[in-house]
Amino acid sequence: MIIPLNELLVESINNKDIRNYLIQNFSEYADKKELKNMKGIKLLQTWLEHHTDNIDVSCEIAPLFVLYDLRLVSAHLYPDDDKEKKLSYCCERLGLSEKERNYRIIAEAIVQKLEKMYEKLANALIERRNQ
Repeated sequence: MIIPLNELLVESINNKDIRNYLIQNFSEYADKKELKNMKGIKLLQTWLEHHTDNIDVSCEIAPLFVLYDLRLVSAHLYPDDDKEKKLSYCCERLGLSEKERNYRIIAEAIVQKLEKMYEKLANALIERRNQ
């Protein structure tokens, strides 16, 4: 479940269009240097910072970073020691015990965090639009 969820929510972020939008609409990105190496979640975070008020976007978007890290753990892209450390850190960020290894519990926790994140971001975008 983690890998498909990551594909849907992280890997499908439209880097090209977000980058072009930021370059065209915000003068601080006109030279393109700051955005050159930025992609995915960080690029989305930058866009959200320009389109929301009264929220800490870096804090609110954290579940996407946890999801990405869980995907790396799930795909066995780390040596065992590093995998355990990363998984423990993911669980900690989800408010679970660092020793949690039941992937169903971990998946439920990430889904709940993502739901809250998207709800808060959507409300912030709507609030900004209605100002």
